[in-house]
Amino acid sequence: MVRGTCRVPVQLDDGGAEVTVMAKLGKVLVGDDGTVVARRAVDEATELAAALHADVVAVRVVEGREDVGPLSAELDHRCGEVARERGVACECKVLTGDPRDVLSHEVVDSGADVVVVGDTGHWTLGRPHLGSVAGHLAHHSPRPVVVVPLELAEATAV
Repeated sequence: MVRGTCRVPVQLDDGGAEVTVMAKLGKVLVGDDGTVVARRAVDEATELAAALHADVVAVRVVEGREDVGPLSAELDHRCGEVARERGVACECKVLTGDPRDVLSHEVVDSGADVVVVGDTGHWTLGRPHLGSVAGHLAHHSPRPVVVVPLELAEATAV
């Protein structure tokens, strides 16, 4: 018996039989900084959105740059194209400020149900360490966070 509601997909074990519960998500927010791993995060976000009949909000955050027109056009082209290929509605935004703070606020402001970001793959003392944006969101986001590892992005880059 399943009780309550779920905002994200969950797999349950119901007495030996696996049951997959897929809740309809409204929006998947993806952070895109133009890097290879961000492109992979966009792929993962649009794939998740397509599977769950959700929309995508793609956000690029720039610090202190006033002319965001070219960046907005590039984001619209790249993210919008991937979303259209998968039959997903996509809203693209270029915002200014500290990416950690802006994405944290945008999760709430956009009504996103889940956040997808790429990880830069830093290592500290021989152990993997999340980048500052992915780490901040993992610790402070009010919604679940999917972190796409750099290794996955490098393995699929052509």
